[in-house]
Amino acid sequence: MELYLDSLRNVSMLTEHESVVNQQKLIELIEHLSSTQNWEFCSSFLVENLERCDSVTALNSFQNSAAFFVCCRSIELFIKVPYVLLFSFIFVLRTASRPLTLAEVPKVSAFITRWIRAFISCCSGHATSQIIKKKVAQFTCLSIIRYYPQHWPTAFDEILAIFSNFSGKLCLFVMNKTDRPITPPLSKSHPNLASLLSVFLEILKELDSFVLNRDAQLTSEEVSRANSIKDSMRVTCLPAIIHTMTQFMRNLDASEHADCELISSCLQILGLYASWIDVSLIVNIECFSILRTLVCCPTPSLLTGVCQLLKGLVCKGMAPFPDKLSLIIGIWSESLEPMMSVPFIARAIANAPFPHPSKDDEISEVTELIEDFSTLFGSIGYNLVEAYRTLVSSNVCGGPNTVDTSIFSRSPSVSSQALHSALDQCLEKLEMVFDVSISLLAHPDSNVSQGVLPFIGDYLGLLKTGAISDQSGKLSKSPTTNVQADGEKKILLELSEPRQFKLDRLLQVLLDKLKYPTDASAEEMEDFEEDRQEFLGIVRIVARIQGALVLKTIQTTLQNFLTRLPAVGAKDFRDDNLAHLDACLYLFFSLGEFLKVRLVLFKILASAPRNDHFSQAYVHGEKMSEIMTSICDSSISSIDYFPVQLNFFEIIGRYDKFFNTHPKLLLNVLAVRDSMMRPNHAGFHAGRGCADQIFKLRRILEFRHSQQQPTAVWFVDFAAAFDSIHRESLWRRNALDCLPLKIIAMINAYYSSTTALVLVHSNLSQPFGLAFDKFVSCRPFCSTTLSTGF
Repeated sequence: MELYLDSLRNVSMLTEHESVVNQQKLIELIEHLSSTQNWEFCSSFLVENLERCDSVTALNSFQNSAAFFVCCRSIELFIKVPYVLLFSFIFVLRTASRPLTLAEVPKVSAFITRWIRAFISCCSGHATSQIIKKKVAQFTCLSIIRYYPQHWPTAFDEILAIFSNFSGKLCLFVMNKTDRPITPPLSKSHPNLASLLSVFLEILKELDSFVLNRDAQLTSEEVSRANSIKDSMRVTCLPAIIHTMTQFMRNLDASEHADCELISSCLQILGLYASWIDVSLIVNIECFSILRTLVCCPTPSLLTGVCQLLKGLVCKGMAPFPDKLSLIIGIWSESLEPMMSVPFIARAIANAPFPHPSKDDEISEVTELIEDFSTLFGSIGYNLVEAYRTLVSSNVCGGPNTVDTSIFSRSPSVSSQALHSALDQCLEKLEMVFDVSISLLAHPDSNVSQGVLPFIGDYLGLLKTGAISDQSGKLSKSPTTNVQADGEKKILLELSEPRQFKLDRLLQVLLDKLKYPTDASAEEMEDFEEDRQEFLGIVRIVARIQGALVLKTIQTTLQNFLTRLPAVGAKDFRDDNLAHLDACLYLFFSLGEFLKVRLVLFKILASAPRNDHFSQAYVHGEKMSEIMTSICDSSISSIDYFPVQLNFFEIIGRYDKFFNTHPKLLLNVLAVRDSMMRPNHAGFHAGRGCADQIFKLRRILEFRHSQQQPTAVWFVDFAAAFDSIHRESLWRRNALDCLPLKIIAMINAYYSSTTALVLVHSNLSQPFGLAFDKFVSCRPFCSTTLSTGF
C-alpha cells in the first residue's frame, strides 16, 4: 500500500494519466483506505510528506498529486460517515453509518494537532497553500462536529494550546494579557505564528458555516447538533477564543499587508460569531479600543472587516429599545463618524469620482468596502426604524439595557427613564442615515445601491401621506398614529419641508437609476431590469406619499430638456442626456399604474373611470394634462433616439383619453407618425386608407377597361416579403414586457447579420445585407403595382 501511494505521489491531478490511474481505481482505493484500519495510514502519509516539503515547489507538487487527493478523501469519509447527510453538497462514495468508538478520538486529535504543526512549520512558516490550509480547517471542523463536546470536550483547548506551545514565552505574553507586544510585523518576525493564526481563523470560519448555515435550511437533527455545539462553546471556550483574537489584533501591524489581512480576517470572524455569542465578549473596552485605532486606517480591506464586525453587532437579535438603540448610538460616534471621514467612503457619500487606482486589486477592494459600508448603513437604518416604532407605539419601555454603554467615549443617554431623549436621538440618527443612504443609492455600482434600498423603503413607510406639514424644518416629536383596518397601529411622520427636500433629491437619484444602458451585456441587462423594478417600487411609495412631487420632478426634468432643445438641436445631444429624457418619459408612462385615480362625490370615495388621469375631479389631473401637452406639442418624437421614440408612442397609447379633451394635439402626433413612415408606405397614412386604395384601384381599372387595354394587378405584401421592423426597438420592447433576456439574446443572435436574396424567374441575386435605419410601424402594409405589358 505504501509503495502504491508513493507511485501516486508523482501523479498530478491536473493532467490525465489514464495509464497509471483512472477514476474507477481511485474510487476503489478510497473505499479501501477509508476503513477503520487504513485511515491512520493515510493520516501518517499526509503528515510525513508535508513535513518533508522544504520548498514552495515541493509543496505545490504534493498538493496536486493523486496521493494527496486519495488520502484526503479517505480521511474525510472516515470522519464524517455518521453525518454524511450534513454535507450532501460534497460528492460522497458511500452512506453507510459506522458506530463511533472511543479509541478513535485520541487518534483523530493527535492527527489534527500533528497536521496543523506540520503545515505551519512547512517552508519555514511561509507556506502559501490555500488548498492544504482549507483541508486542515475542513478536517478539524468535521472532527469537532462529530466528537465535540460529548466525546472530545477539550478540542478547542488543544487547538489553543498550540499557540502557547509553538512559540514558547512569546505566545504566553499574548495569552496572559501582558503589555509586552509582539515585535511587528508578525508575518515577518514570526511567520509560523502568523500561519497558525491564519489556519485557526479558517477553522472558525468553517465551523460557523455549520452551526449557523445562512444558505440552506437545516433539518431538525442538524439544528439540534448545531445548538449543542454552540451551547458548549459559549460556556467553555468562546471567551478564550475571542480574547486570543483580540490580543493578536492589538499586536499586529496594520501598516504591513500580511498583518493587515490577518486583522481583517479576525474582524470578519468576530462579525460572523456576533450573531450567536454573548455581545459583551465583543462590546467591551478591550475590543472597542482596538476599533478606535482601526477605523481611521486608509486600508480598504481593513475597513471592510470593521464594517462586517459592526454589521454582525447591529443585526444581532436583541430588543430594539433600549439594547439595539443604545448600541447604534454608541458605535455611531466611536466608529461610524470616523469611517465616514475616510477618503474612500467620504468620496462615495459625496458622489465624487475616485482617483484612478494603480492596480485592479485596489479597485476591487474599494468597491467591496463601499458595498459592505452600504449594507452596514442599510442594517443600521432598518434597526433604527424598528426602535422608533417601538418607542412611539407604546409608553412601556423594554427591560434593562444589556449593552454596556460605559465603554463608549460618549455614552448615549438612552434609558427607560429618558424616553423623550431616546426618541429624539433615534429620530436624529434616522434622518442622518436616510441622507447618507440617498448618496449611496446614487453610486454607480448596483450592489452598493441595493445595500440601502430596503431601508429607504422602510423609511418611506414612516412618512404620512398628504400635504406638507406646517412644522417647517422641525423634527416631528409627536408623530401621527393611524389605526389600520386590522387594528394594528401605524406610526407616521409628518411630511415637513426638509423631508420633502430629501424626497425630491431621492427622486432625482431614482430618475438617474432608471436610465436605460446602451452598451450593457445580456447578463448586465438582466440585472438592470431586476433593479429597475425595485427602483420603480420606491417611486411607487413616493407617489403614494406625495404624487404631486413625482409629477413635479418629471415636469421639471422635461422642461429643462425642452428649453435646451431648440438651441442645441436633437442631433447634438449626448447619449447621456437622451438617456435621462428616456428615463423621464418611462417614469411618466409608469406613473399611470402608481397614481390611483379617485373621485370624491358626496364625501364618498369612489373609483374614477378607468385610465381617466385627466379628469377635472382628479387631484393630479391638471398637472398630468400640462405634462402631456408639453410632450405632444414638442419635437421630442423627432429625436433620432429609439428608446425616446418608443416611450413617446407608449405614452400616447396609455393616455389616449387625453385626446378626448385635446383633439388638436392628436393631429400633431399623427403628423409625427406620418413623418417617420416611409414614403411608399401604403396604409395608415392620411389619404392612404383602405377606402382610398380601393377607390384608386377601381378608377384605374375602369379607365383601362374603357380603353380596352389588358391589365394585371400585382399585390405585394412587403411585411411578409421583407423584415421591416426596427429590431433594436423590438428587443427593448420585449425586455419591457419582461421577456427573459436569454430568449431575447437568442432571437437577437438569430437575426444579427441577416442577408437576403431575390429570386426572379428561378435566378437568385447576389446576397445583400439588411439594415434598417428608420423607426417604422410594426403593422403589415401593402403596395399595389399595375403591369400592362402582356
